[in-house]
Formats: sequence, C-alpha cells, structure tokens
Amino acid sequence: MKKLISNNLKIRLRTVVFITIGWIFLGVLNIYYNHLVRLSQQAFEFNDYELETVLVTNAFAVFIGGLVGGSLMIFFLKDKLRRFPLGLVIIINTLSFILIIALVSILAFVFYYWLLAGPSYFDGDLWFNLEQFIFSYAFLLNLIVWTVISTTTMVILQVNDKYGRGMFLDSILGRYHTPKHEERIFMFLDLKSSTTIAEQLGHKKYFKLLNRFFDDVTKGVIESKGEIYQYVGDEIVITWKMNEGLEGANCVRCFFEIERIINKKAYKYMEKYKLTPSFKAALHGGEVTTGEVGTFKKDIVFTGDVLNTTSRIEDKCNEFGAKLLVSADLVAQLQLDGEFEAKEIGNVELRGKQNPVKVYTISRCFVGEEQLEDTEGALNMA
Repeated sequence: MKKLISNNLKIRLRTVVFITIGWIFLGVLNIYYNHLVRLSQQAFEFNDYELETVLVTNAFAVFIGGLVGGSLMIFFLKDKLRRFPLGLVIIINTLSFILIIALVSILAFVFYYWLLAGPSYFDGDLWFNLEQFIFSYAFLLNLIVWTVISTTTMVILQVNDKYGRGMFLDSILGRYHTPKHEERIFMFLDLKSSTTIAEQLGHKKYFKLLNRFFDDVTKGVIESKGEIYQYVGDEIVITWKMNEGLEGANCVRCFFEIERIINKKAYKYMEKYKLTPSFKAALHGGEVTTGEVGTFKKDIVFTGDVLNTTSRIEDKCNEFGAKLLVSADLVAQLQLDGEFEAKEIGNVELRGKQNPVKVYTISRCFVGEEQLEDTEGALNMA
C-alpha cells in the first residue's frame, strides 16, 4: 500500500517546523533585548508600549514569516538554487526575504495597533503611523536582523546538503571529533556500462546524465531513510545506522525504490539520452569506526572491513548476473515479510579476503501499486 506522505515530504515539513520554532525563539530573544535597552535608556519608541503585546505581535509575525519563509526555502529556493554558486544563492535569498520581511513587518505593525486600540484605530491615524514606521530606524533594523537570520538559515541548509543530512550539526557538536564505533549498513550502487555510455554520449552529456541519475537515486535514498556517504565516479556509497536500515528492510527497499523511480522516468531518459540507466548494488553491514579527518579540508569518514567487503561483493554482481547481492550476515537480520525473496548463491571468494563470504540475491515478489507504476513507466518508454 502506497504511503500517504512520503519520507521526503515528512523531512521537508519537519524542517519548516524547525525553522519556524527557531525563528520564534530568536524573535523572542530580540524583543527582550530591545526591551532591556529601552529600560536602560528610559525611552520608549511608543508611549503605549507593552511588552506582552509586542511579544504576541512578534510571535504572530515570526510564526507567519517562518511558515512562509521556511516553505519558500525548503520547497522552492533550496531545490531551484542547488546548482547555483553559494554567493548567488545568498543574493537571491537576501532579495527574496527583504520583500517577505518587509510585508510581514507591516502586517505585524497593523496587528500591534489593532491589539492596543481596537478596530477604531483603522478610522484614525493608521496610514500616517504606518508611513512613519516604514521610514523609522526600528523598521530598518528589523529588516537587517531578519535578513541576516534568513540568509544564515539558507547557508546552513546549503552546507547541510553539501555534507549530508545531519552532518553539519554533528560537526558543530563535535560528535565525531573523537573516533567512535558504530553498527552500520552500507550499499555500494554502481551505474552499469558507464565507460560505454560515456563514449556514446561524450563527457559533458554523460556528466549531465550522471547528475540526473544521482538526483533520482537520492530520492530513493531519502524515502528509505538512508544517507549518501560519498560519490566515487559513477558509484554511490549509501549508509544507514543499523537499526534504521533494518527497520522495514529499508536498506533493501532502497534499491527497489530507486529502480521504481528510474523505471517511471525511463521515457525521459530515452528522450534526452537515448538510453535508460541500469545499475547493480551490494549490501553488507557491521561495525565501523567513524571519525573526523583532515586539517585544511575536514570530512567525516567511515573505516572498517565492512566497506571493503561490500565493495568486493558488488564486484561479483556481473559474474552472477545479479542486480542486488546481500551478505548472509545481513540477510540473517532482515525481516523480508514476504515482500522480498532471498535466494542463496553460496560461498563466494572475494578479492583480498582469506575466507569466502556467503551471499544472497534478493528480488521483489510483492505485487502491488509499485509494480503497476513500473509497468506504466515501461509502457511510457515504449
């Protein structure tokens, strides 16, 4: 049964909520700071100044601004500007939010006086006071403060996308400053016949194909709660924390979700590149050491035999004509629940390994909406 809300949408909505809550918190801090400054100077900008009214007004304004601005960032600007230079992203973001902040500030001003004076205020000096407010120092300062906050938020989102979801916060908190042991699952996913495709398309067009393919793969990774660890040429290394990868067989589901997405868009690939990308992958899990490395360019890396073994298993896909190979150790921990079928291949000699490793191939046996969508994609391609 198809999910009502995709994991990608859940993540986006959750991010909008976090942005809104964070902005409200910063807004309240800003109001208390201004209040203390006014008290110390014993000068109020408005005679009818009331802290509670200002707090309510600003909380309302920032709530609206957070929902509108956060949604604009997450559902439009972040995706549209992803391929732009960071400097241009900052400029476009700044101009967009200057307009939004100005409009929200004006609405907050009107709402503030409505709370103080009631509906009768609209029969009086609304337009005169509004004009004074727009050309006041307070309006300019508010515009500058919130433009800086919104631009910083966008930069954080862009950096988080660059280094992986959650990695930016982990770096700030120093979570991996000291190496730690983790149980993780890894998938090595490789584009088939990449050399031949590159020769057919030429390097520039091949790069565009690869970029589009990676975008579609990312959607499947997000839906299965995975993280993209790194890109190595035409290969993607995907990882899960052990419990998240095993939950609902997410690590296996990821492969077939990517396959579904590619099949659904097969006709678009055919229109532009005269081919549909195919791929193979391997899954394995175990203990790795995770830590931060580098001096001038820092990165968070995983080390351990798990990665080498996964890579070696992936090398065997062509030999056995398999799309997906999974180690026996991981299969033993998976709950496939009749949706997926595991078939034993047997013990396989892996390059660089002293002992053979038992592997399985996994296929999807569930007939439902997903397979119907695959069929529709194939018909569209035809």
